Amino acid sequence: MRLGVVTGLLSFALLLVASRLWRSDVAPPRRASVRPHDAEVAVWVGELASGVKTVLSSPWNQPDWDVAADATLRGARATDVPPDLVLYDCWLFNTTDVDVTVRLGGGALVVEAPPGAPLPLRSLSSWLSPVDGRAAPAGGAASVLRALGAGRDEIVLPPGRMNRHPVAFERRVALGDVVGVKRADGTAFRLRRMRETEWSALIQSPSRADLENL
Repeated sequence: MRLGVVTGLLSFALLLVASRLWRSDVAPPRRASVRPHDAEVAVWVGELASGVKTVLSSPWNQPDWDVAADATLRGARATDVPPDLVLYDCWLFNTTDVDVTVRLGGGALVVEAPPGAPLPLRSLSSWLSPVDGRAAPAGGAASVLRALGAGRDEIVLPPGRMNRHPVAFERRVALGDVVGVKRADGTAFRLRRMRETEWSALIQSPSRADLENL
């Protein structure tokens, strides 16, 4: 039986709408390479909370498209994403029968990507919230990211539901080339490579068997 098909249909539809709005602001480069039908996607899989499969991926899973997206989102306006916040996706799948709280604050994940120091997860909520008299950014990418839940560091995920949560690191790295990804407590994630078609099917309508095989 598909995970959360009945209970999650509406929320997932809203997620897709918000996702498309976000991506509509991030047009791929005109001369971007075309991804082969059997292209490989590299993601990192683990658990941020017991029973919640967690998958870290890049927004496009295609290097030149991701770089173009970074350039489009950065700028001098208050609504633009700051240059030290590079966006990734954290997919959460609650495989339990109860609500689970997932914490995605700063440092919840660490990417080990030599050369250079490890890259701890950066909280988007600190940018999306008002601080010291500074108004919270509104419009553009900020509004869509807030609608996707990036303004919160804690997510209560109902049983059998999934959530695509935007997260950030300070620079862009290819997830297939990094040394590792781990939780704040040192628990390691594992690298998972799959075909693009398999990845698309997983995030559109995952079954329990799909998640068990991640």
